[in-house]
Amino acid sequence: MAPEAGPAGGEASPPGWQQVETLGLAEVVMTILEARQTMPSSNAAAVSREQHGDVLHVRVSLLSDPPASGGDSPGPGEPGVVVADFAARRLGQDLADAFKDNEVIILKLSRAVARRERMIRLLSGAGGEAGGPLLQPFYPGPAERR
Repeated sequence: MAPEAGPAGGEASPPGWQQVETLGLAEVVMTILEARQTMPSSNAAAVSREQHGDVLHVRVSLLSDPPASGGDSPGPGEPGVVVADFAARRLGQDLADAFKDNEVIILKLSRAVARRERMIRLLSGAGGEAGGPLLQPFYPGPAERR
């Protein structure tokens, strides 16, 4: 399969990259939250950007530990899993403001969020024995209401 053209017909982006006209902070945050459901042990996320002609490549990775290299994107020896790659013509103002003059943003993820996500999975049935939920809702009948 040939590489897809960038959003503005500029430099080609690698296959599998999500092509967007404008990438905002909300899309990046939603990507991180969705990926954390399958990787609850992650405690940080790295968002990096690289200019390629008139296209910005933005990579979102989940980390189990903040990078040891002092803020660079995950390197070959560092624990990081790429969860999304975007090719965008421009960044939304909110995401551009978050980057400022940096090429990488490291977001520390709250353990409270991880606990809440685990509880949601337990209540919804993921992680229960025999595929069922660990906690079943109970609705008392007339005899139990006394």
